[in-house]
Amino acid sequence: MPNIKILYIEDDGIDQMAFKRSIKEAKLPYDYTIAGSLAEVKRLLETGKFDVIITDYMLGDGTGMEILNLKTDAPVIMVTGAGDEEIAVKAMKAGAYDYLTKDTGNKHLKALPLTIDKVLKLRRAEELGEKADAERNVWMKELEQRNREIMALSHMNNLLNSCATLEATYPVILRFAREFFPADAGALYVLNSSGNLLEAVSSWGESIHLQQSFAPKECMAVRLREIYSDQERPCKHLERLQHEWRLCMPFVARDDVIGMLHFQGIHPVHEKISEMKEYLNSSRQGLLMTFSEQTAVILSNIKLREELNFQATRDPLTGLFNRRSMMEKLELEINRAKRHQWPITILFLDIDHFKSFNDTHGHQAGDLVLKKLGEYLWKSCRGDDMPCRYGGEELLLIMPHCGTDVAIHAAERIRNGIKKLELIYQERSIGTIAVSIGVAIFPEHGSTGSEVLRRADEALYRAKAEGRDKVVVAGSP
Repeated sequence: MPNIKILYIEDDGIDQMAFKRSIKEAKLPYDYTIAGSLAEVKRLLETGKFDVIITDYMLGDGTGMEILNLKTDAPVIMVTGAGDEEIAVKAMKAGAYDYLTKDTGNKHLKALPLTIDKVLKLRRAEELGEKADAERNVWMKELEQRNREIMALSHMNNLLNSCATLEATYPVILRFAREFFPADAGALYVLNSSGNLLEAVSSWGESIHLQQSFAPKECMAVRLREIYSDQERPCKHLERLQHEWRLCMPFVARDDVIGMLHFQGIHPVHEKISEMKEYLNSSRQGLLMTFSEQTAVILSNIKLREELNFQATRDPLTGLFNRRSMMEKLELEINRAKRHQWPITILFLDIDHFKSFNDTHGHQAGDLVLKKLGEYLWKSCRGDDMPCRYGGEELLLIMPHCGTDVAIHAAERIRNGIKKLELIYQERSIGTIAVSIGVAIFPEHGSTGSEVLRRADEALYRAKAEGRDKVVVAGSP
């Protein structure tokens, strides 16, 4: 049987090399010709005949849509970039037989043999006239399904891109995962901050054996950086599953694993599909890969944005909010308190004899103390409170909805708690520390954030002058 003749249209040299490499590595029976421009395509079509044409949408001297208008009997497969689903729909309506979504790792090329085989079968059915109407009806239904999937992917991307945090993306991902890939149960796993565990953040269905967390190396999909489903050699975190089917879909962006989506079930996903390998080799493979790639890129961008925002607003040593973000937050809370007529308390903390502590134990030990204080303040806060590092050994706590009695109680609790902190440096105890605290309350001690902050500082100075290790409220006798 003669090899399939392919005209591959791509103006990017790197993508051309990736195409050649995929054909060679898979040992596919293809004779291919590569064209880098629309003008070259026109010349090749005048002198040669091809079984199938694969064209990138964006070309240097035109677009792939112009290929559809050329006189050729070969079916056309359009290649679009991730996020260009509307272009793919337009191409299919204009006469393209199918489309592929290009991704950064060229994983779309793995679906190429299945796509070529499908369009050639359809074209042969048209040419021979055998069951043409029935074949076309099946193809039209599949086309309508693909169009719906493309629009759904576009809608999913819009929703994910509108999410401000990673947590906000989880319900969106599960919603579309269940819509695209019916399963009895499943879970979304996200890599924790330490990078040593994949943790389940959301799930659905009655899971058969769903682990809440496991090491990344226990999942073959994560290790291989590709969708994985092997009933004979399951992932280590799925060894207890026997007769059930399962599939792991990693989210990988810039070669970094962000998370993993897991599906499992007792019943096959489709009436005619009893093995997941057959499911993966079906036309759904392209959807699986597109879903995984696009979701990974968006999650990676949101994660990067969160990290940059954290660095811009936090003190690197203590993990508390820095002075600039504290001032912004204070003015915001004061304006809100004015509208709703509720009080705001500021606790101004200063470590007693901190210079002597540094002179005795060294600045690295002093840094350890500040870090311990930061951790303690976070644990001592209510949900709306904002702990900050004002500068040096001075710390600040903004407490919305907090009046005088509650403020004094909170300040005394924090003061006593700090005295009990166990400070270990270089495997030995370096004693304990104490703090002085000044308290000021809006609107009792000032009508602006700066004024309340100044009164809290004055109260702190009094606490220092009166012997340290005490709480003083602004304006008290």
